[in-house]
Amino acid sequence: SSKLILAIIVEKAFRVVYTRLGMGWLYSFTTVPILKRVAERIYNFWADRRTQLTTGKTLQQAIEQHEKLLKNFEVCSITSSQSSGSDRARERPIRKQRP
Repeated sequence: SSKLILAIIVEKAFRVVYTRLGMGWLYSFTTVPILKRVAERIYNFWADRRTQLTTGKTLQQAIEQHEKLLKNFEVCSITSSQSSGSDRARERPIRKQRP
């Protein structure tokens, strides 16, 4: 499955990055199959609950709060005469808070 392939690629990428940063020991224990399974279970537990543990809100509550916040903003464009001369400034919409 494509999810499995992606998971393998991501795991290898993290292993390379941590090794190059001199922190390869963080992943070294995952070469032992039983320890790898334990680490995966711990991570999955954390991943399922991290938003609630760090913010006190469920993921759904955080999304709803963000959507309410965005309703207070409108998207407006910058015309050439308003920009500072930067092409990038003209390309990006700006969120402006509604009065």
